[in-house]
Amino acid sequence: MKNVQVPKLARWLFAASGIYGFAVLLPLYFVEADGVQTQRAGHPPQPRCDHCGSYEWHPLEASGKGTVYSYVVNHHPQVPAFDYPLPLGLIELEEGTRLVAEIVDCPLEQIEVGMAVTVTWIDADDELSLPGFKPASTA
Repeated sequence: MKNVQVPKLARWLFAASGIYGFAVLLPLYFVEADGVQTQRAGHPPQPRCDHCGSYEWHPLEASGKGTVYSYVVNHHPQVPAFDYPLPLGLIELEEGTRLVAEIVDCPLEQIEVGMAVTVTWIDADDELSLPGFKPASTA
């Protein structure tokens, strides 16, 4: 486990988007049940764990590896910021939580549930990079 220090000013960005810099960060909750402390990753970031209500957490740098849990190919409504058709996936990360992201570098007909993917970064502009996922075989 890598503990990443998130500057106070960046915590709002982290809480809003789940990313900081070029690492996918997840809140890692410290859950105590029956006197045994365990760790549980969650997304989207929030002050407390949905599972147990714990407020004790630290940012965890995710591995960036996962599988496509589900996906959709969006055609409408079209927004100028995106290229269409736009494949969006619900990605199940190795850490056990899921997040929604664009699937890139993969023909639409080859996207399938259970496909192994790795994170890549989409530069939306000079100040914003978003996580996208590409097939692990092209990593």
